[in-house]
Amino acid sequence: MVSEDDVRRTDEALSGMTEKDTRKLIRSFQKKQEPLLVYIAAVIEREGLNEEEQDLLTTATILSWRIIQDAFPKLKKVTMEEIEAADNKLFSTLEKFDEMNENQQMHFGTKVLAEYPERELLGYLSEKVVAAEDIREDARGLIFLVLKNVLDLLIQARN
Repeated sequence: MVSEDDVRRTDEALSGMTEKDTRKLIRSFQKKQEPLLVYIAAVIEREGLNEEEQDLLTTATILSWRIIQDAFPKLKKVTMEEIEAADNKLFSTLEKFDEMNENQQMHFGTKVLAEYPERELLGYLSEKVVAAEDIREDARGLIFLVLKNVLDLLIQARN
């Protein structure tokens, strides 16, 4: 399991990167996990995310990948079939989530976090989504669930 220190240290390192280093990291992500990049781009377009929401989703996805990649160097590439299955599961979860009131949504999030294999990383991502500015309230739940989806796929790819 990834520690909270690993997550924070990696996030700080990524935040402090030069533009050139950031482009290099994105190219590496694209080379090693192109299907995930395609998936994130599709979600952004499908859901009509604004620029701040796009940035949050993209940077949190790359953060997740970098942390899992560093912890599991033999991480395999996620396939489009795996992404499609995970996305279908996401739609089912979103339908249930939309039917919940805010209190039930918070309980759902707490339960997911408590049972999650990489709870430090998922908790950190959750904090980033909650703390983000210029994010529409109705997009927060979606972004969290997409990030959880990405993390589920990366966890699956490490095995």
